[in-house]
Amino acid sequence: MPVVLIFICFFLVFLNISCISLFKKAHVFERGLYSVLMLSFALLLFTEVLSLLEILNFKAVFTSWFLFLLAMSIILFKKKSLLNDVVYNDLSAVKRTFSTLSRVEKIGIYLIFLILILLFIQGVAYPPNNWDSMTYHMPRVIHWIAQGSVNHYPTNIIRQLYQPPFAEFVILHFNTLSFGDYLSNSVQFFFLVFTISPVVLILKYFGLNRKYQILSCVLLVTIPEVILQASNTKNDIVVSFFIISTLYFSLKILKEINIKHFVFLGLSVGLALLTKGTAYIYLLAIALPLSIVLLIQLYRTKQFNIIGYSAITILIAIAINSPHYARN
Repeated sequence: MPVVLIFICFFLVFLNISCISLFKKAHVFERGLYSVLMLSFALLLFTEVLSLLEILNFKAVFTSWFLFLLAMSIILFKKKSLLNDVVYNDLSAVKRTFSTLSRVEKIGIYLIFLILILLFIQGVAYPPNNWDSMTYHMPRVIHWIAQGSVNHYPTNIIRQLYQPPFAEFVILHFNTLSFGDYLSNSVQFFFLVFTISPVVLILKYFGLNRKYQILSCVLLVTIPEVILQASNTKNDIVVSFFIISTLYFSLKILKEINIKHFVFLGLSVGLALLTKGTAYIYLLAIALPLSIVLLIQLYRTKQFNIIGYSAITILIAIAINSPHYARN
């Protein structure tokens, strides 16, 4: 199915990021996090541009992803000398890590994989059928496909219009490229898988060892609400990924004032706000202490680049949400 283009693009973005000197030394989970955020932004960009032209259909969506894949392939081909080293180092690291796992740690990893496989099968086997999916999430996707844009349309269920739409944008691309709703339920599943990266990275940041990282991932995938939502078309897991990602990059900024952390913080915040309105509340709990600490640091160190970098974060978040704000 043409939908595999999106997954191939993710893999190519990950390889490209791994070959950039700025990210090459980053942990594999960190590079995976960068890749998800960049691909999410690309998906948003494709959606808004095609919607503006009112050609949000299979041909245009397929062409967009194919051209993106082509561009990533060309860039990667130019870095082929670095690619072999990157792939070899990552594979060696995976083999080395797996060989040192204890029996309990292996059981934890097998349990995570088993639960994820079962959740994926359930999401694909059963069509969207819960109340929210049938009255809110899926109808807006069908309307967008029918009219070739994400513009507002006549409806007496107004939350289809004003609610943040990013999770449904992803469903839109999956449905358009798969000629049906086979993968609609799996959008949240994929973001559950992606959420493992920032969770592990936050634990590493605080110095917790591999045993606690695996235990946390087991707890993550066995949360009852997560199990229920990972196979439906709601958006809570999607927004949770971006909120946890926001927390991770906030912690990175506290450790090192680097523009790349501010850029990816802006992407995380912007995409969280574009996914679900409750993000405004949860992000406040992260943004407020971060702002206070940065202001104290600015006063003590006179690092005035903090102001410019913070402005970049805010501008990225606003730019991501501007089209939806304008439609509302």
